[in-house]
Amino acid sequence: MNLYHKTKRKFLYSATALLLASELILSSAPLTLAQLFVPSISWQGDISDFQILPEIGTVNEHYTGRSGKVVIYVQDAHANYEAQKNIARILEYFAGEHAVDLIGVEGAEGPLDFSLIRSFPSDGAKQEVLDGAMRAGGTTGVEYFAMTREKPATLVGVDDTASYVKNVKQYVRLVGSENQHRKLFLDLRQALENLKAAVYSEELRKFDRVDKKFQRNRTDLVIYLKELVRFGDRAGITLEDFGTIE
Repeated sequence: MNLYHKTKRKFLYSATALLLASELILSSAPLTLAQLFVPSISWQGDISDFQILPEIGTVNEHYTGRSGKVVIYVQDAHANYEAQKNIARILEYFAGEHAVDLIGVEGAEGPLDFSLIRSFPSDGAKQEVLDGAMRAGGTTGVEYFAMTREKPATLVGVDDTASYVKNVKQYVRLVGSENQHRKLFLDLRQALENLKAAVYSEELRKFDRVDKKFQRNRTDLVIYLKELVRFGDRAGITLEDFGTIE
């Protein structure tokens, strides 16, 4: 690669990154944390046709209502690259297989316009910059999908800005008063521990110790589940109602 091509490539990536930053700032103006929230999509169709490729996701549950419409809700793992990549693939799958083109995005309000970054002429540079941003947690799978696919999709923020800002302020206020209430929480926790010693049976106290180790990340999930099965057997609790434990 000669100096001209190196310089051209560097310019394309720099320009793409600049456009991406501008696009995210402009499109997220109503709520600057828009990319951190769970995306969802809407699709008109028969619920019996609902399928998804196992390598990109699983269907956890479904519900049949009376409206005759179908809403597909995609759960999110925030700032997780693999999850965001699969969300983009899920959206691409439904857009291609079922002509889904309406996407409701939580954490934003009103129509979202990504036409600026979509118009950038170098698809390779655009995809690589967006992929890097997604790895860093700076953009989401739904945004990657909207900015890179050939056919534009309709993205609409489904939240109310005033309610969102109110909730954020309430959260910040509660976090800020954490130290003020810490002693109260510690006293309540100790009171509960004293009650356990007086009320719990020996078997329950053993179970409580196992549960605490797991909650404090001092044992892994497999060991914890095996312990749950053993406690369940001794207590006569069947696993038939717990399909995720095999």
